[in-house]
Amino acid sequence: SYLESTNNGGNWTTATGGTITFPIHMYWMRFHRGMFQENDGTLYAPAYVAFANNGAATRSVLLKSADNGKTWTQHAEITNPVTHGKQFDELTVARCANGDWLAVIRQAFPSASEHMPLMYSRSTDKGLTWSAPAYLPGLGSGHTSGDDLNESADPDLLLLPNGVIVLSYGRPNGHLAFSAH
Repeated sequence: SYLESTNNGGNWTTATGGTITFPIHMYWMRFHRGMFQENDGTLYAPAYVAFANNGAATRSVLLKSADNGKTWTQHAEITNPVTHGKQFDELTVARCANGDWLAVIRQAFPSASEHMPLMYSRSTDKGLTWSAPAYLPGLGSGHTSGDDLNESADPDLLLLPNGVIVLSYGRPNGHLAFSAH
């Protein structure tokens, strides 16, 4: 089920019948942050999912809907635990001022030697293909609270009108990072 509004969020009603279609059987999935709409009305939303074919390891995907969110299909896979050797969960996707799409992704189970589980990937073709995930530079070690998974939890991106991208992340203490341009 999902909620819908016909008056720009003034009221919400529960609707039923929404579907999400994946290319293979999945165990579970979760939408996360960073949904946006293209000029043609297509919605894009990041999600993380556990597919049945690799022992329920999590990966990051980008979903799309052409009917205002009633049905969703997988547009692209951003990270894959088999290809990248890591599991990923919470993620956010935003358009950049230059037209690229940027994903910031939390690494699900970093090793003790990995200091910053926040990683990024970039697409130059409207989300169809993504660069290999790399550590997000410039955010420090991530060892300030003693709990790296919470230190990098719940990432969210926002493109400001002046072209600056803002990243918020972390709990219980929130952090903000701003792109230089």
